Amino acid sequence: MSEQMAMCDLASRGVHPQVASARRLDPYWDGLWASGSTASWVNARTTLRQEASGLVRRPHYLRHSPESAWAEFTKARGWRRRVEMLGALWSWRTLTAQQLAAMTGSPSMAGNASAVHDGMLAGLLDEGVFASGLLRTQLASEATLVRPAAGDVFDKHLAPLLTYPERVLVTGGRAYTTGGAFDRHNLLTAELGLRAAEFTDVGTVLGESLAGLDDLVGTGLGNAPVASRRAGDAVLVRPDGMRVVVEMTASITPFFREKVANWAKVLTEHSMASSGLTVLFVGAPAPDRHTPGEARQFANRMRKAVTAAVREHPGIPGRASADRIGVAMWEDYFPAPGMVSEDFLSLAAWRRDGNGQGGSQWGRAGMLDVFDTPFEPLSSFDAQAIISQSAAIASAPVWLRRGQPELPLHQVAMCQAGLERPLVTVPRDARDRPSHIPGVFRGPGANAKVPLRLRTTPSPDQGS
Repeated sequence: MSEQMAMCDLASRGVHPQVASARRLDPYWDGLWASGSTASWVNARTTLRQEASGLVRRPHYLRHSPESAWAEFTKARGWRRRVEMLGALWSWRTLTAQQLAAMTGSPSMAGNASAVHDGMLAGLLDEGVFASGLLRTQLASEATLVRPAAGDVFDKHLAPLLTYPERVLVTGGRAYTTGGAFDRHNLLTAELGLRAAEFTDVGTVLGESLAGLDDLVGTGLGNAPVASRRAGDAVLVRPDGMRVVVEMTASITPFFREKVANWAKVLTEHSMASSGLTVLFVGAPAPDRHTPGEARQFANRMRKAVTAAVREHPGIPGRASADRIGVAMWEDYFPAPGMVSEDFLSLAAWRRDGNGQGGSQWGRAGMLDVFDTPFEPLSSFDAQAIISQSAAIASAPVWLRRGQPELPLHQVAMCQAGLERPLVTVPRDARDRPSHIPGVFRGPGANAKVPLRLRTTPSPDQGS
């Protein structure tokens, strides 16, 4: 049995103390899912319709018009923070207000956040609460959930306002998509990612939208595109560039067994040295619906699914699937509310290796331990590039993005436009106008700073 520690006693890597793991709602242990695994949601349209029908009365902070909400959301003050908020939601799909505040370094988002309410009224976000007859249902409560709204408001109205670095900040430069409405699943995955970013030695953490198969073994590595929509739930990247794809599951179904087999096949096709790819399956059945014995049975069924998959796709030395698949239960890492196991610090998991404890075929190994899971990338594979490049994308928690080299993304946009320097407008000061030709824009000197909206530096924490 590994040692257990209180989260509040562990050293934190940089999350704002007001929204640290020890102070956030626990999506596993806090009894939030008594009515099922989905929350109750509202958007701009349903809010207005429900009020018109007399079902609800909008609180004061939601009583302004969609037009004024749009003006507030797109104003210059706090713009970068709101763009980062959209990026975190695009990547992780569903977040509690507290998780969103932690991701962006903005503790005010965990309360009655005007940015969230304005985004909802403007048609960019949905707001929700956990479904419970006893829970406070005001949208301002700490039980608020946030997700990207379906529709084309972002593409039609907000995207044209974004600079290229800001578009990369939100989506990594790709299409803005919504979906993945599995609330409990998404919140557990996001919580695991946040706790890994706070307590473990990881280089970066990325959400579902950046965990696609093409990102992991296709164009994300400079290879040919992979025509597959399959994706992991999250990716934890070790400082040496090794990837741990997280797959969260609450039930063992034929679909789960198929998913395990698909990952085993991918691992046999892409060696550790060429992809740095490993997979961790985390079992998270509802804790109030099983006994400790049933939890052990759940873990055994997960291991049986992995056993069947690696027998079907065993691979060869260097591409053996069994060496790169781990199995763990949520309670192995977080055995009680506010507690964390020592196993979590190295992502220790059960792995099929033929030399397990007690003569079994399973043994414990740390996915983040360089000795348990060695990784020597090919000389042509810059495995650590993902860490510095992800600093320009709001999918990663803000404290992991700080201190990374700033990517000159503005140069990409300028090259596409055939320019060599950032544009500057003709100065308004009449004393300087004679030196400028009307209609002609001159770039700043070679040592001039890049304009703020073209920079990729993460926002500082609120209150810092």
